[in-house]
Amino acid sequence: MKKFLIIITLSLMFSSSLIACRKSSETTANNKTDGKSTTVKTKRKNLTGTSVSEYAVLLNLETWTFLWSSYERFPLIPEVTKMGHLLKVNGENKGIDIRFAEIQPALAALKSHYGKIDTLFVDSTTLCTQEIAEFIKTVKKDRVFVRLSGEDLSKNTCLETIHSGELYIELVEEPSDNVIIALSKIPSLRGLSVSGSHLTTKSIETISKLVDLKYLKIHNIQKAKLEGLLNLTNLETLALPSSTIGDGLMKHLGKLRNICALDLSRSKSRIIPSELKKLEKLERLNLKYTDFSGEHVDSIANLRNLKFLNIGYTQEFRDKAAEKLTSLKLEELDIEGTGVTEFGLDEIKTIKTLRVLNIGYLALSPEIMGYLTKLPNLEVLGLASSNLQSKALSRLSKLKNLRVLDLASSSVDDTVFSAISILPKLEMLNIDKSKVSARGFTLISNLKNLKVLSFMDSALAVGAFRHLSSLEKLRVLKIGGELIDDTIFESLAGLKSLKNLRIKSTKITGSNLSNIAHLQKLTVLDLSGAPLTDTAVSEIARFASLEQLYILDTQITCGGLRVVYKERPRLKVFGVNCSADEVTGTKKDKSDGLEKPDVR
Repeated sequence: MKKFLIIITLSLMFSSSLIACRKSSETTANNKTDGKSTTVKTKRKNLTGTSVSEYAVLLNLETWTFLWSSYERFPLIPEVTKMGHLLKVNGENKGIDIRFAEIQPALAALKSHYGKIDTLFVDSTTLCTQEIAEFIKTVKKDRVFVRLSGEDLSKNTCLETIHSGELYIELVEEPSDNVIIALSKIPSLRGLSVSGSHLTTKSIETISKLVDLKYLKIHNIQKAKLEGLLNLTNLETLALPSSTIGDGLMKHLGKLRNICALDLSRSKSRIIPSELKKLEKLERLNLKYTDFSGEHVDSIANLRNLKFLNIGYTQEFRDKAAEKLTSLKLEELDIEGTGVTEFGLDEIKTIKTLRVLNIGYLALSPEIMGYLTKLPNLEVLGLASSNLQSKALSRLSKLKNLRVLDLASSSVDDTVFSAISILPKLEMLNIDKSKVSARGFTLISNLKNLKVLSFMDSALAVGAFRHLSSLEKLRVLKIGGELIDDTIFESLAGLKSLKNLRIKSTKITGSNLSNIAHLQKLTVLDLSGAPLTDTAVSEIARFASLEQLYILDTQITCGGLRVVYKERPRLKVFGVNCSADEVTGTKKDKSDGLEKPDVR
């Protein structure tokens, strides 16, 4: 039986921007404004839901990732801090990680916390250990979420240890018809996420019989006929991104009246306004990179429950269409790369409920900064590749509630950076390709709440980055520039909260990596494109907490990776074309008791 990883998690699974329907009216009768979701009984905070954390929204874990789908200019990870076997979110115990753990400590952690947690991370070997399996069998969860890496579910008996009222499964690898058939035999299956590039019509027919499904995501399906999905009338979330969708489904989409989240982004489909209008429960709609016409916006304007709309890069969406959105109580709106101008934004400023607004890659006039100040609840703002000049952008200082700001490829100079530095709540900032000087960058130390910073293509000398040392909450850092060399690691040595580090420079050799080897929370390191050689590998092997290493376009060889493998056999390495034998230096395989390294 193949070994595969099972992740039972209430925080990290389906990677779309859709969320489940809100609580029914009887559940929310006492508080209709708290934004509860269908899957939890607790209140969820407003700043939730994102391209990678829909799962977190489903389960009420607050994250600080971006709130619109297909948004790629930030590193996206949830705010989950690993502390030994215990996972914490905002100081509360939310989960346990017992992957690759010793059995007795893992069992002790389970017995201490399992009844109090939302999340369990476990690999199949640990799960199938008798003591662990017997304990998990005794605990019934209302909902369990499983992420599988492996093909043949029909041979897997470990899932039998999981008892839940509702089971949600994501398949990492493309499934065969037999796998889909095996899944269909699980009576508690309520959610399924699969890649569809090789999915057959037979598999779709099998899925179409799963009438109790609430969540279905099929990514990149091209050839199979989809009209059978119309049988799934209990669906609350339907995601078919990057797919070819025929009229067989689209002409009758309105039959799926329970859908509250629909993702057709990057899909080739003929959107039929009369059918879209029938989806009265719809709360989240993603039509990014589709052929949706602004002439059909009336079908959206009639969706009174709509809270999230991503219509980015639909070229025919212009000012008149934007005006019709003002009747909605939208909370999140992405119109990046559309034909909207300041005249359309003059109308959008009347949507006082907006918390998230992406207006990147638009031709804007300075007046729009005044419009933005009219949005009292604005927390997330995208202004990437803005044509606005320094004087206009400096008015950002008035947006005191901003938590996320994207100014990539915009005219960010010292004046603008000074305005940004006084935003008290700012947590995520992208200033890629900015013109901030070393003197101006000293103000970065004012952003005490900053958790994510992206500053690629910087012209700063490496010494300027020493001011990052005061950012005690910084978890994700992306920096790059021609002047960055190995001394950068001295400036990063004090970032004790750092989890994800990416440095892009042609001058990094790895000679000073020892300066950050002690960072206990650093789990992801990306040094792709640097002239690293096998000499640097011995330093990387000392990173005790590292889980993922990206070394694309470096000079590290398969033989060099043997050093890492000996010290860190569980480390996932991306960017090298090596077989397991080349890394281990042996012909032994798993049947000989040797675990093959995860080299990609």
